[in-house]
Amino acid sequence: YSGQYIMDGFLKIRLPMWKRALLTRLTAIIPCCIVALSTHGAALNTAVDIVNAALAILLPFALTPLVKYCTSKNFMGAYATGPVESVFAWALAFAVYLINAITLSVPGGGMFGDLLFGGEATVKATGAWIILFIVMLATQAFLLLWNVYIVCMPITKEMLALETERVLETEFTVAMNAREFSKAGQV
Repeated sequence: YSGQYIMDGFLKIRLPMWKRALLTRLTAIIPCCIVALSTHGAALNTAVDIVNAALAILLPFALTPLVKYCTSKNFMGAYATGPVESVFAWALAFAVYLINAITLSVPGGGMFGDLLFGGEATVKATGAWIILFIVMLATQAFLLLWNVYIVCMPITKEMLALETERVLETEFTVAMNAREFSKAGQV
């Protein structure tokens, strides 16, 4: 459902719920089906490795803020996780980051380690190797600094009360508001 909220809140695309659900799911599923049906054998395995590597890089961008907000008494108030759950959530978030950081750089992880290190390294010690090594270090530094920033960032806003009604605009209400706005401009 996150894709639906992004469409509604960030992109301001107003669609009925069933159209929004269909669009977000098809956007995710169709490219996967195309890749799966058009590749075979080793190429499909390589595609899966690329997807897993991308997820390894992207997962902390969602997980760290999620843990930050869910464990924050300032933001969640009485609904914040308890001390045991908070320690467990932060330990898991750190473990995910650490495992992803390691697999990014070691052979067999499907990323830079496979290209740069070990007997089966595909890039030999040349200028390209140095550039990839610098990109690997920069990626590692960026991921570490971003996670540290999120962990240390103060939360300045409180969560809206759960009783707060979220106004859901439909195609009809958007059209009505646009019509009223245009009539007000003509007067």
